[in-house]
Amino acid sequence: CQVIAITGQQGTGKTTLLKSLIGYINSNFPLRIQELEFELWVRKLYPNRSIITFRETDVTKGEEALEVIRKSDGGVTIFGEVVSPVVAAWLVATAHVATRMTMFTHHADSTKVLVNTFRNALLTKGGFSNENIALEEVVGAIRFDVHVEVMEDENGKMLRFIERVTEIVPDEEKIYRLNDVVKYDYETGTYQYHTISDDTLKK
Repeated sequence: CQVIAITGQQGTGKTTLLKSLIGYINSNFPLRIQELEFELWVRKLYPNRSIITFRETDVTKGEEALEVIRKSDGGVTIFGEVVSPVVAAWLVATAHVATRMTMFTHHADSTKVLVNTFRNALLTKGGFSNENIALEEVVGAIRFDVHVEVMEDENGKMLRFIERVTEIVPDEEKIYRLNDVVKYDYETGTYQYHTISDDTLKK
């Protein structure tokens, strides 16, 4: 099971990238999607797939939809955006048992901010009281941070691109370490690549 975050500020193309990545997921895996507002429209993009989409309303809360996702036959769980500590805590708690893969978007501007935000969610809504234990839960769940950015080219055109793919690797001494598997070099305009850790390859 892999949990993949797509991070970046508003307008950087997180949702567009998420919709594109869905096309590379095994078509036999059912998709369970939760959104704050309907913006992915995955059933229109992939009409022949098994897809159930949930949205929180005044009557039905997000936690109820999450419980349905947990009990349904979902191969892949997708969150349009994780903003609630309750959803963040649920994502971490079920990362290894509910589905084969989880993908979500988040506004974190760095992997450290992403990890700390989810740690805080466990402390406030996940029943944890020890910061280190909560942190260990987070880094044991979320494995990749795909960070997207936008920049202006020489012609004044705004370009959206993947700035880096950061692997979050559990570490016995430091709790976790970060490994930029892919990183864009602004000076050369090319990507640098590094090997994925053995810990991830074994998952």
